[in-house]
Amino acid sequence: MLFLMNTVVIDLSDDTDPRRDPAFPMSAAHIQALPFNSILELLTAEYVRDTDFEKGNMARARRFAWMLFIKAEINAVKMIYDNGVFAQYGRVPELALGVLMDMAQTQPLTSQIIDDAVWQKLQKPK
Repeated sequence: MLFLMNTVVIDLSDDTDPRRDPAFPMSAAHIQALPFNSILELLTAEYVRDTDFEKGNMARARRFAWMLFIKAEINAVKMIYDNGVFAQYGRVPELALGVLMDMAQTQPLTSQIIDDAVWQKLQKPK
């Protein structure tokens, strides 16, 4: 399973689901009880402290990715800086995330590349 966090595609396939990870600081019951908006607020707070959070703390970024997926089955989140920090999120086809992950092997993924490939397409009416 892949998850897009800003400009980083995170491979969750090799990770342990935090609900079954004894090293994770929250129990499965706590994760289930935590509202989706609370998880987003906690993630937003991380980005207030560090705008490159997903690059500097991959282990924590993976945990947030798992929790967001568990709570809302989303696999993409983007932080928007406009008079504060806000999260945009959605569900992106796994194939598209795979293409982005392959691209990241040959070139850095920029915000513009991600916006063109993901967010602008998600915003278009069907």
